[in-house]
Amino acid sequence: MKKHLLLMLVVAGITFSFLSCSSDDDDAPLTSLKGTEWVNNEEKGITKILNFTTEKDFYYTRRETQKGETIEKGTYAFEPPIVHFTLTDEKTKKTEKRTGRVDGKTLTLEEVVYTRK
Repeated sequence: MKKHLLLMLVVAGITFSFLSCSSDDDDAPLTSLKGTEWVNNEEKGITKILNFTTEKDFYYTRRETQKGETIEKGTYAFEPPIVHFTLTDEKTKKTEKRTGRVDGKTLTLEEVVYTRK
């Protein structure tokens, strides 16, 4: 009986040593934005989304209750904590460059604060 109790305690100890809280993982500094999504809902009826699909490509989606959805594709370079964005307007072919900053679960881009999902 003592052997079984000791074995159960050892297994329980090993199990708990491999578990971690999800909040522990979220606090680690980001080294990549690939696969992350950031959302801003500050304006009534408007949702802004930044979706980083690869190590260099992202999509900017703007959903408005009254006007529908617009999606723009661009490129970025992430030099933690700074993000350099490049967008090209499809109609005018004009290139725009912007810079943002990642702080934990927030990404600030020109005074607009996005939260990581």
